[in-house]
Amino acid sequence: MSIEVHHINKSFKNFKALNDISTTFPDGKLTALLGPSGSGKTTLLRLIAGLDVPDESPEGKILFNGIDVAQNSVGKRQVGFVFQHYALFRHMTVFENIAFGLRVKKKIERPSETEIKKTVHELLTLVQLESMANRLPAQLSGGQRQRIALARALAIKPKVLLLDEPFGALDAKVRAELRRWLRNLHNELHFTSIFVTHDQEEALEVADRVVIMNQGKVEQEGSPDEVFHHPVNQFVMHFLGEVNVFHGRIDDQTPGRVVMGNTLQDNQANLLIRPHDFEVSLSAPADKQSLQATVSHIQTAGPLVKIEFLDEKGNLILVHLSHEDFRNIKAAPGDHLFLSPKQLKVYSEGAVWNGDYSI
Repeated sequence: MSIEVHHINKSFKNFKALNDISTTFPDGKLTALLGPSGSGKTTLLRLIAGLDVPDESPEGKILFNGIDVAQNSVGKRQVGFVFQHYALFRHMTVFENIAFGLRVKKKIERPSETEIKKTVHELLTLVQLESMANRLPAQLSGGQRQRIALARALAIKPKVLLLDEPFGALDAKVRAELRRWLRNLHNELHFTSIFVTHDQEEALEVADRVVIMNQGKVEQEGSPDEVFHHPVNQFVMHFLGEVNVFHGRIDDQTPGRVVMGNTLQDNQANLLIRPHDFEVSLSAPADKQSLQATVSHIQTAGPLVKIEFLDEKGNLILVHLSHEDFRNIKAAPGDHLFLSPKQLKVYSEGAVWNGDYSI
């Protein structure tokens, strides 16, 4: 099922949670709603689910396969919802938790007891917890409880699966395992699903498509590759990972060049460089632009070596190197080295600009 949101607004008293949101969630795709706290992610998810209603507007529409459901109740939308804190019934066994949505259906729609048992056992197999049917939620780990919550959402055979920070309450190792598990499950079932997260790594790893939100608006949407490698503005680039910001200006005398350095002149621009987009040299390279900086701190534990540099004005510059590249330079705190950008983005007056640059 495809979902389209057109010109949706949502206010809570004087607070505008969503401001003219329009976006699309393609059929069979796993889409991440990504953004900082308060950006409107969960509000949008709740409107799609039918748990809240949007502000009245002649243009506001929420379309399921082209049919406007903005005023439909939750029950009529056939969505499965997985909450961050599981929301399992503590007094019910795992089996009864999964069966709950089937047992409360209207009598005319309710499956037989045999069908309910068959469905629950199929779902327990799907989430790899067949032996847990008779346990209570308190007897499960956090990761197991979240898988049961997902099985319960799938039991009613929803047209859309909605997940609100599904792994937010779990520790890092379990979260990474469940991310892979959800991605594999989605590849197997191909249901349309939307999940809310503020974890950039989670969104880029799991989703087919990412919608980045900020202050009730959509900043950018596209594939993980598109939003990471081609951010449309500084907010998106900052939010999707660590970044170094250098101030400068567009050179009026030489079209297509940017000069680094703090400036109060017109044509101000910011040069943004990710830590892994630097080359580090012992001497100034003759064939490329570089700046000199002093090593302040080195962290070698982990898949990358993380080095903190200070420029001549004491500004911090973060650089990430492979262990092999780090061994080649043999850097130590206090050393003076040269940094050359391999790739950067230049933003001027809120727009991205891919011109030449000068340091």
